[in-house]
Amino acid sequence: MSEERVEQYRRMLRWYPSQWRAEHEAVVVGILLDQADARGEPSPRIGDRFALAVGGLRRGFGVADGRRPAVIIPLVLAAAFLTFYVSVITWSPGVDYAGTLGPFSNPTVIVAGLFVVALAAAFAGRNVAARWIAVVAAGTQLGLSLLASGFDWLGPSLPTAVLVAGLGVISALPWHAPLATGISLSLLLSLFAFILAGDIAAAAVPLPGVDLAVAVAQTMVLAAVIIVIARAARRATTLELRTGAS
Repeated sequence: MSEERVEQYRRMLRWYPSQWRAEHEAVVVGILLDQADARGEPSPRIGDRFALAVGGLRRGFGVADGRRPAVIIPLVLAAAFLTFYVSVITWSPGVDYAGTLGPFSNPTVIVAGLFVVALAAAFAGRNVAARWIAVVAAGTQLGLSLLASGFDWLGPSLPTAVLVAGLGVISALPWHAPLATGISLSLLLSLFAFILAGDIAAAAVPLPGVDLAVAVAQTMVLAAVIIVIARAARRATTLELRTGAS
């Protein structure tokens, strides 16, 4: 077994914290090499590289007891996006159209407030309360989008509502740490693509049903990305369990 080949597998673990590597690197590398030899593979598979990257990042996202990254991270993304949306997109002092709420062009500021409350509850370790508030916020966002399309309000658009509601639903599902990083990474990677590509496409093609079609396409893409990364997270977790590193 060449030292260069062993080093290839060691480099796959660079995503993990240094303390974790010091304790478990030798065992993990040994397992990976045994598996590769059994399959007759001279070098690491792309799937193993990806799984260990997800697993290492998951370790890096660890938080204090009582706080769950599976709840906190999607809520952080939702609160950050809604802060931008409310302060830049909907902030319209002096505008008086159907659906305006004070200085805001649509009532999404209510949803932003709910997500901020949910995030505060999650940071306080009150995960049940945070999840319920997130569900209410997601439902409110979808409801506002339906009202906007029915009464010609200035938003929120359906693609935007799907993104925000999706973040709320993901934070509310009873997933644990092994999936939290994978799900959140997928959202981080697709966040700007969702908003820019989806909303621009819907605006550029002002035909009936385009908003719905864009929202469905976005949801399908996000679901596929989540599945791929979640499977990688599970693969990394299985490997860690075999080494006693959980």
